[in-house]
Amino acid sequence: MKIWGRYQKHWPLAVLVAAVTAAAVASAQSVPSTEYRYDNNGNLHRVLLTCNTGSVLCGVQCVPSDVNNCGSCGNVCPTVLNGYATCPASQCGLACATGYSLNGSTCALQFLSMALDISTFATTYSGTVRWTTNAPATTRIRYRAVSNDRVSADPWTDVMSGAGLSTSHVATMIDLFPVADYEYQAISTDGGGATFYSGIGSFGTPKGAYDVGVISYQDNPGLWATACPGQKGLVRIYLDNEDYKNTNSRSGWIGGIGSDSNGTRLPFCRINGQKLKPLTTNLNTAYEYAVLSLSGTCPNESVSFWRHFDTEDGNNASRSWPDPSRSTRTADYQSLISPNYLDASYNVRLFFCMFRNSATPMDTFPSISQPYGVFAPSDFARAIKKGWVYTDDEDTNTGNAYGSLYPAESQRIVADGNNTYLYTAQVACGPSSASIAGQTCGSCGGIILCDGLCSVATPGNFGQACGSCGGKVQCDGSCSVATPGNLGQTCGLCGGSVLCDGSCSVATPVTFGQACGSCGGIILCDGSCSVATPVTFGQACGSCGGIQTS
Repeated sequence: MKIWGRYQKHWPLAVLVAAVTAAAVASAQSVPSTEYRYDNNGNLHRVLLTCNTGSVLCGVQCVPSDVNNCGSCGNVCPTVLNGYATCPASQCGLACATGYSLNGSTCALQFLSMALDISTFATTYSGTVRWTTNAPATTRIRYRAVSNDRVSADPWTDVMSGAGLSTSHVATMIDLFPVADYEYQAISTDGGGATFYSGIGSFGTPKGAYDVGVISYQDNPGLWATACPGQKGLVRIYLDNEDYKNTNSRSGWIGGIGSDSNGTRLPFCRINGQKLKPLTTNLNTAYEYAVLSLSGTCPNESVSFWRHFDTEDGNNASRSWPDPSRSTRTADYQSLISPNYLDASYNVRLFFCMFRNSATPMDTFPSISQPYGVFAPSDFARAIKKGWVYTDDEDTNTGNAYGSLYPAESQRIVADGNNTYLYTAQVACGPSSASIAGQTCGSCGGIILCDGLCSVATPGNFGQACGSCGGKVQCDGSCSVATPGNLGQTCGLCGGSVLCDGSCSVATPVTFGQACGSCGGIILCDGSCSVATPVTFGQACGSCGGIQTS
């Protein structure tokens, strides 16, 4: 009783301490709290003010803090494609489905194990990409020759990896240029129709087994950016020709070849030689052409020949050099012009691949997004424009040499002798020009020009009747007689008319009224002279034996 009495004495204090402690604990744990309030009718009600941790107050109820009420009543967290909303610690978040990873505010398909194989590039000029995705997708590869510090990138090329949804993918990039820089990217569409892009990979292609060089249309050092557009490698070889009484010369279309009294600069764009084929089924030397060999093997259906240039004996500056802006160039540029070479005395040997005939010839020269040319005889039937370059080689104890299985044919393209003729022909236009330029047109053997026109009368009108007098369309497209457009029309200042032979029936405006004769007469409307002409003046005239006077 004494003990109880002692505690009873302090009961109000104990209750107060317990109440305060309970309130503090409740506050720390965010337990529900209430108070009593009067409504509009004067009735007293218990009102809920706060909720337990992990819940939020919605009206007079405590509901879970989840994606529908995250941190506050009615705060709905946004969802994401291929993922779902989360609400950790009363803060909205995102999570992705299996096979997808969060990238900012999106769930991106995961691309794994991207691997590139170009080990067979030497013969196929292709590259294979293998990769996996963590979720099934239909995927394609896109690739392009990329930009560098002087040219823009080529357009993207797309290659499908195969139909259907899968996690394992493979695609082959074809028709690549040798010694070029490329980038590639995987693009996948999942089962829900969403498309995703992988990171961009890059690679450089090596030299190929069938590389050749076509003549670049220009080689101004200030315009190297357009000498070989895209990523076609620029190869430049300089022949230091004879200094003494140099007779270097050139004519017609020679593209970017530089020729002066010191030497000859030869610029080439490197391409896959398998793009080229002969132009005719039956052997015809007017359809043969050649390109520079830039590998150990000429393309199928072509044969090799070579020309050795004995260049200047004194202070010889012959050389080859790279386009310095290409990132894939090697320090040993000599290897990139092989099999061509400079010997110890800087004399130059060039190897060519000559295309003769084939059972399956090509119709047109391939487009490489720029004008270009080849070496071809002066009567080359597929030339858009023709030209030639003459190199004055070393005269003293000349070491010029030649090697060919078909010398009578190859020497029509690159001549033999103490000096050298190289015959050139433009065979392709730029990308905005006629795509069929260089094809034969017209019954007279013309060719289609870069603007799409024919250089002679076309098969549709050659030899057809023209003019009211029965003329015929000629090889130059003109009519052999006066045309319907001018036959019988007025001509001459005296009102003459055009005759069937195209002449005028009276003096023409060019001659009418001009001085004629030794006595100062003038040409009359009938074309005669108003006075005696030099031929008749002083001659006998009249039936009485007089002489012609003024």
